[in-house]
Amino acid sequence: TVVNVLAALKIWERQMPRYSSMVLFELHKNKETGDYWVEIYFRNDPKGQAQKLTVPGCEFQCPLEKLLDLAKDVVPTEADANRCDSRNAGFTEPPLRGP
Repeated sequence: TVVNVLAALKIWERQMPRYSSMVLFELHKNKETGDYWVEIYFRNDPKGQAQKLTVPGCEFQCPLEKLLDLAKDVVPTEADANRCDSRNAGFTEPPLRGP
């Protein structure tokens, strides 16, 4: 999952993430303008510091709308979700089974 997120944003450096690695997205809001921006961090070592990542075409504090525009080719749309719908009008989902 970590590699897929980094690769989708074109910021994967082709390193193998450790079991405890994480990608952190921080959403910030400017109280004066109401504008949002995102900061992205990657931590591959549980004892290490998270490193700042910058999406190509954006600065470290990437405006939210710009990040969404840069990622539009990899973010599923409603049309994509509809492709998973059943084509059988009589289809009924099986009941959930649990412990």
